[in-house]
Amino acid sequence: MGRMKLGIFIAVVVCAVTPALADTNARIDGYRKAYGESADPHLLVLIANEYRDAGSPRDALAYYCSYIYTAPSGDDADLASAQLHALRPDTESDHDACKSAPAPRVIEIQLAVPVVAPPITKREVAGLAGMAIAVASLGFALYEGNQLASDNRELDALDPMATHPASTAGLEARAAMHASRENWFLAGAGVAMVAGGVLYLTGRHDRHKAEAALVAPTITKNGAGVTLSGSF
Repeated sequence: MGRMKLGIFIAVVVCAVTPALADTNARIDGYRKAYGESADPHLLVLIANEYRDAGSPRDALAYYCSYIYTAPSGDDADLASAQLHALRPDTESDHDACKSAPAPRVIEIQLAVPVVAPPITKREVAGLAGMAIAVASLGFALYEGNQLASDNRELDALDPMATHPASTAGLEARAAMHASRENWFLAGAGVAMVAGGVLYLTGRHDRHKAEAALVAPTITKNGAGVTLSGSF
C-alpha cells in the first residue's frame, strides 16, 4: 500500500511542478506510468478527471467505468459513479451508464505482475532424478566391471596344464553374468542421463521463460479481461 501511495504522490508532484508535463496528455502519461508501477485504481479516476476537464467525455467515461470494473467498492467508487451519471444522466445504474456509452477505444494499461515461479519445476525434479539414476547405474556398472575383472583374474590363474572342468565352467558363467550386467547398467546409465538432461534443461528453460510473462488487464465498456504476453 505504501508503494501505491508513493506512486500516486510522485505522479501528482511530477505532473504539477514539471513544465514539460503541464498539458493534459503529459499528465495522463504520468498517471498511466504510475499505474503500471503501483496498480492503484485511484489513478484511473485521476486519468478520467483529466479527460473530463479536457472535454473528452467519452474517454473520461471509459476510465470511470474502468474504475467501477476494477474497484467497485473502492474509496473513489461514489465519485466515479457520480461522474458516470453526470456524463450519462439518462441512465439509472452504473452498469447502464457504462453499457450504453459510445464505444470507446480499447483502454489497455500494462501492469507488470511479477510471476512467482517455483524454485524448481516438476520437470526439473524428474530430470535430476533421471541423472541420479544414471549415476547410480554407472556405480553398479563399475561394480560389475570389478567383479568381471576378478573372475577373469581367477580364470587366468588356473593352470592350463591341469583340468578344472567344474571350476572353469562356474567362473566362466559368473564372468559372463557380470559382463552382461555391466553392459545393461552402462546402457541404462546412458539412457537415464540423456533423458534426465533433456527434462532438466527444458524445465529450467520454461521456468525462466515464465518469469518474463506479463499480465495486462484490458478494460472496455462491455467488461474487463486479462491479456497474457511474453515468450510462450
